[in-house]
Amino acid sequence: MGTTIDRRRFLTGAAGATLLGTALVACGGGNSSAGSQSTTESTSSGGAASTPAGGSTPSGGGSGSSGGTSAVPTLVPYTGVTPDLPAGDHGLPPGFFHFPANPPAFVTGPVGNGDSVSIMIEGTAGTQTPRGDNPWWQALEKAWNVKLVFNETTNQEYMDKLQTSIAGGQIGDFTQIPNGGFPGKVLPQLPQVLETMFTDLTPYLGGDAIKDYPGLASIPTSTWTQIATVNGKIWGIAQPRPAVTPVVNYRQSIFTKAGVTADLNDGQDFVNLFKALTDLKTNRYAMGQLPTDWLLPLILEMMEAPNDWAVDNGKFTSAYESDQMSQALAETAKLWKAGYIQPDSFVTSATLSPFEGGLLGLYSQHFPGWGGAAAQLPDDTVGVLRLPKWNGGGPAPQYLGVPGYADPVGLKKTTDEKRITELLRIANYIAAPFGTQEYLLANYGVVGHDYTLNGADPVSTKAATSDVVTPVYAGGQSSTVLYAAGNQKLVTAQHQFLSDVLPTAIPDPSLGLYSATAAGAGVAAAATLHNVQNDVIQGRKSTSDWATAVASWRTSVGDKMRSEYEDAYAASH
Repeated sequence: MGTTIDRRRFLTGAAGATLLGTALVACGGGNSSAGSQSTTESTSSGGAASTPAGGSTPSGGGSGSSGGTSAVPTLVPYTGVTPDLPAGDHGLPPGFFHFPANPPAFVTGPVGNGDSVSIMIEGTAGTQTPRGDNPWWQALEKAWNVKLVFNETTNQEYMDKLQTSIAGGQIGDFTQIPNGGFPGKVLPQLPQVLETMFTDLTPYLGGDAIKDYPGLASIPTSTWTQIATVNGKIWGIAQPRPAVTPVVNYRQSIFTKAGVTADLNDGQDFVNLFKALTDLKTNRYAMGQLPTDWLLPLILEMMEAPNDWAVDNGKFTSAYESDQMSQALAETAKLWKAGYIQPDSFVTSATLSPFEGGLLGLYSQHFPGWGGAAAQLPDDTVGVLRLPKWNGGGPAPQYLGVPGYADPVGLKKTTDEKRITELLRIANYIAAPFGTQEYLLANYGVVGHDYTLNGADPVSTKAATSDVVTPVYAGGQSSTVLYAAGNQKLVTAQHQFLSDVLPTAIPDPSLGLYSATAAGAGVAAAATLHNVQNDVIQGRKSTSDWATAVASWRTSVGDKMRSEYEDAYAASH
């Protein structure tokens, strides 16, 4: 079974789909296309690692409009391939059991102008196979008619390198804009930097103008409005991903051995499940991830706490200051004290490996990782828990996070129309739709070297992990359809899960709004609160200490963030 390769996800593993995982793929890509139709998107799209969504931008959706009317790109889904399971309302993606046979060409006309194109992105510097020995690199340059010059830096170091480059006035033609994709990394003074260093793409991608780039036009609307837009202007191109996060995976074999089911009615059933899954004789624990980031958000969701923020008649309330937060901290502390969580979880948050090895009963992760786990465990059934309301009364509403990778890729500031359209044609190719020839090259590489075919399904080879060069952060659509080669059961289960949760899912209202305080002093303040949460869960501090910390947060940054969000919300509604 194959999927697209993202070097960062491949190396980090658990945060997303692995090499053999389910691809969530999508629709779009060339100078013109067949089988496209204009439409509108009905979708709703949460918070810092210690708030319900467990992994949205630290700035609470640090990109978005702080006032004015955004030129929203027209959505034109690609209809050139027929899914096995249909797309639906609320952002439900289509499902494919196999890659379409005889992939059609999608791009017509030239892409590049024979120029060099520099790419400055987050990645894994120094791991690529050099151009001369890299068929994938060579094939992209030939297809795009450009020379690609990569300037990658590890995610941890990227912010420092970018700020140095900005100070020197030298950034890449394609440059990634840190806005929370890597925790705690938000570019300071974002609106000012965008105006100074990046090209305003609104005239080229706003409204019907995007139809010149049908791959980009197929990217879901929420990815544009909640990630790529700041102050009413489109400043970048983001990689769309499912907003549903987190999901809690389980292995049916482990559940059967423990004598439990996935049917939970309330919080007590959840606690009982943790107890039943913990077996110290076999060194198995219910969970092994950092509880503050991966367990606390689940309990907050069950308690129906604000999804990072809540809005009522234009007034914002943070999850930090909610009654549910104190209650959820207390319940998480009980599970920790009872010994149901791997003891090293606060030191080293578990990756997927212990779950695969049967040492963890549950594994919480972002939605694409479900397919990755299933691919690693082909002889088992990997399911997902539907969390109940803590006090009973049915399933808890699922929280939604950022509808894509939070760090978009912008174009270096220029007034050269020819250069802008050349770079947008390249981005358009990167956003080629699932089922097309261009999608295969952009996401799998060269057949016979980077992937082989099992029927029509691409299967990645070992070479692909070092050959991969496509800057998929710039609109790559490997995460907007459900696809697992030959695994109809998994695709059907994922499609049904999303069909169930999306209609009632709760968005974070701060997404798509910009708060300078959240992106600045709010990052350090959130880290301080996170440390207090760690202490409360481990019994070193009390919920009274938490209340004191929240009061300090509110005075130092929280009330200012609230005011900025409220002003931005009022301006855009």
